[in-house]
Amino acid sequence: MEGSWASLMNELLADVFVRLPFEERLTTIPLVCKGWKRATHEPACWRNVDMEPWLRAKCERTYDWEFGCSKELEPVVKLVVDRSKGQLRQLRTIFCSSKSVQYIAKNCPLLTNLTHEFCGLELPDGDQEATAIGSYMQGLKHLELKKTISLTDFGLMHIASGCRDLESLNLACCSNVSPRALEKVSSMCPKLTKFMKPIHPRITVDQKLLWLLFD
Repeated sequence: MEGSWASLMNELLADVFVRLPFEERLTTIPLVCKGWKRATHEPACWRNVDMEPWLRAKCERTYDWEFGCSKELEPVVKLVVDRSKGQLRQLRTIFCSSKSVQYIAKNCPLLTNLTHEFCGLELPDGDQEATAIGSYMQGLKHLELKKTISLTDFGLMHIASGCRDLESLNLACCSNVSPRALEKVSSMCPKLTKFMKPIHPRITVDQKLLWLLFD
């Protein structure tokens, strides 16, 4: 009976903690007491996660250029995904590596909302991420991939063919997708009612020059 009560308390605490900011769940709550620390390991504590404010602040504080932090963030993303044990429903991230996005896609089958800004800047990162999303996230309803300049028509078609239940899609500033591909998305995703498209004519980005600017 005592074990059942302890388990119930963990679940109740996790249901409360999931409403708190990501940083508090990650760094503050586990330090309060052993009971609270145990609760932060409950999958229910990680069903809805907004990592964006914490990730942005960490990158701006630690790195001269935010995109340089993507590999350093991989362990944090993996920690969140692993603790959710497949129960993650909503996730908001920024500056994540292609490896992290693929890990999310393969291990979060219940994910319905994904916001990921500034995906990989180099080809073929954007398409690799899109392929993983289309292959493993068929249940997605809301997807934001703003400022993913390495996403091309190839990757976008993988998303459209795999995520047929999409209701909203934000591709703002995804400068390497064509108007023709965008029109195909609209026909392939019949439930799509909110579609933020990049401005055209497209801005062509010389990625080698872009990296030289920050070398």
